[in-house]
Amino acid sequence: MTQEELEKLILENQASLARVENTVLKIKKKIFWQELAGVLKLILIVGPLLLGLFYLTPYLKQYGNMMSGVLSGFDVEQNFTAGSTDQASILEIGKALCNPQTQQLTIDQICK
Repeated sequence: MTQEELEKLILENQASLARVENTVLKIKKKIFWQELAGVLKLILIVGPLLLGLFYLTPYLKQYGNMMSGVLSGFDVEQNFTAGSTDQASILEIGKALCNPQTQQLTIDQICK
């Protein structure tokens, strides 16, 4: 190869390297923005869920306490912990629902 051919080849390689470098920089920028978007998505999805959990915890506890009071009025907890879900248990729940005293107890517990 002559000196001119080598210089021409070097110039072509430099131009090719410049194009490759430009492409690599574009790819790096795109990856950076994709990572940033992924973090923002995570923050926008998980953040409100955590805030909602902390905000709703007292209300969920209050609801749980209210429902446990209602269920204890029907003696349902005792039936389910004993493992009996037979027809007799269902009839007992039905009788409890028809009992005026139990109805009044339930109304008092819910409306307090």
